[in-house]
Amino acid sequence: MIMKKTFCSLVLPCAVLFLLVFIAGCGSKQAENSPAASAEHDDHDHDDHAHDDHDDHAGHDHPAHGPNGGHMVELSGGGHAEWAHDDDKELITVYPENADQVTKVEMKVTIDDKATNYSFAKSDDDGLVIYTLTSPELLTAIKMGDAVKTELVISTDDGDMTGKVAHHAH
Repeated sequence: MIMKKTFCSLVLPCAVLFLLVFIAGCGSKQAENSPAASAEHDDHDHDDHAHDDHDDHAGHDHPAHGPNGGHMVELSGGGHAEWAHDDDKELITVYPENADQVTKVEMKVTIDDKATNYSFAKSDDDGLVIYTLTSPELLTAIKMGDAVKTELVISTDDGDMTGKVAHHAH
């Protein structure tokens, strides 16, 4: 009995300490995504410098940024669309290719086989046709990454084109 108590009093605290250190180490990337760090990180172009002591982009793939600074989505049928987000406004903007042919823009979020569709409103941004939606729920779902399935659905008279929405945090 004494041996069991000694074992538990030594091993259990060490295991808890290991978990805390492991979690703190894994959370270091999250600190880079804080609003202050994001503002500091987002005020420059990635092509203008090199990361001397680390490369945030090494070891994983992410879609290229589009002409509006957003994330690119490859759609079924060979099309493309760009989407961007404004975290402060909880605003998501979609820039569809061949926007004059688009009849509807949605994002479909699937969690545990339950799908929710989010419809975007068409608007004009200095002559550029865009689709926007303010939705904290959709923005949260997108940021959950692979834990949630999020698809962009662009509808035209010729049918629907879909593509996986992937968020790459900076």
